[in-house]
Parts: sequence; C-alpha cells; structure tokens
Amino acid sequence: MKVLKILVVFFTPFLNTAQSLNDYKYILVENQYEFQDIANEYRLNEQVVFELKKRNFKAYRNTEALPSDMNQGACNTLQLKVKVKKGLQTVMNIEFIDCSNNLVYGPITGTSRLKNFEKDYRAALRKAIGSLNDHNYVDDERIGNSRILPNSELPDKNIPVMSETPGDASNSEYKTADKIYTLKQDGSDFMVLKEGSIIGSLKISSSGCYLAITTDFIGIGFQENESIKIEFEKQGTQILEFKKN
Repeated sequence: MKVLKILVVFFTPFLNTAQSLNDYKYILVENQYEFQDIANEYRLNEQVVFELKKRNFKAYRNTEALPSDMNQGACNTLQLKVKVKKGLQTVMNIEFIDCSNNLVYGPITGTSRLKNFEKDYRAALRKAIGSLNDHNYVDDERIGNSRILPNSELPDKNIPVMSETPGDASNSEYKTADKIYTLKQDGSDFMVLKEGSIIGSLKISSSGCYLAITTDFIGIGFQENESIKIEFEKQGTQILEFKKN
C-alpha cells in the first residue's frame, strides 16, 4: 500500500502533460495581469499572444474580437495565467486553466536577471514559453480542433527544392535596408533570396504568421503595415525587417 502511495505521489506531476492541451481550441490571454501597472505594460501581453501563435496556438487577448464559437456549448478555451516574483532574479510562472478553474498544464517557468524591467520580463517570458517548443501544436481541421503531434508525425520542414532564378510568379518584393535579403512573393507565400540567390521560403500558417525556413535562419514572420519582420534566434533574438519596394 505504501508503495502505491509513493507511486501516486511520484507520478502526479506528470499527469498534466502537454497532451492535455489537445482538448482545447483557444487560449485567452488577459490584457493586464496583477503584476502590471497598466494594460499591456511593456507590450508583454501582446508578446504572449505572439509567442503562442509562433507555436501554432490560437491565442487572443481578452480585449480583442473573439471567435464566435469560443466556449459555446462546451469549454474549448484555456485561460493563460501569468504570475511574477521579483527578487535576486525575476521568476515568471505560466499556467493554463480551464473554465472550472482547474489546472490543465503548468506551471512552466522562466527566469531572468536583467536590470531593465521590459527586457527582464520579455526574457523570462521567452524562456517559459520556450518549454513548449517540443510540443508541436498544429491545427487539424479533420477533428475541428488543434492537437499536438509527436516529432515522428511532424510535417517535413525541409527547405523545398527551388530553381536558382525566381521566375515570373512573384507579385511583390520586400527588401532589408542593406539590400542583402529580399522577399519575392509567390502566391500567398514568399521566396527568400540572399544577394539574388534563393535560400529558402516564407510560408503563411493557419494562425496568420509566416514560417521562415532558410539556410541562414529559421524563424517566424509577421506583417506590420508595409513591412514584414522575421524573428529568429541566433546568438540571442534577431529581427530582420523587410520593407516593400
């Protein structure tokens, strides 16, 4: 009996696995948490949504226009709770809570020791949500929901084979300020060129972001007014901004 109790205690923390997220379609992010003085302070809440969308979650701030089927008939949405403890380092804990206030997944934790509050919170957030990187959450229309696929079932992310010349399929071009990188539109996607040679692609995802896969970097792109920005990790977070010609 004692052995059984020990096993129950030991395995309980592992019961809230990422697979529990399969049962939910949306994630709702508050526009202001208790540790913030104003709504979306440091643009942190906006970043939470962005980081989740990078990983194919359907995330919204609670001040946005929300999907009409959110929690209609049944709970299909998780509330994302964020708590921060300040001390010698910043500790950020993130939890996914269901409609009955039950913990579905978490807490996931990120820490930082930066002196600048904005950079400190952002660094802690990236580390916390970064723990979801191994749980490849993709939209599956066959079941009308989203689910996480094990690595063995992931779509092939190899760079598609392309010709060395862009061809005539492009409609628009975007260039970086130094003119080294170019985005050349190909339907709803883009080809990524470096000094005139194709190095990869920028493909739109179901969440509205772009997945950038190139020989120089792999990251997430998003459109902002007349420019497209690609964020990727290379000795820290890097951002390439492409402006429309």
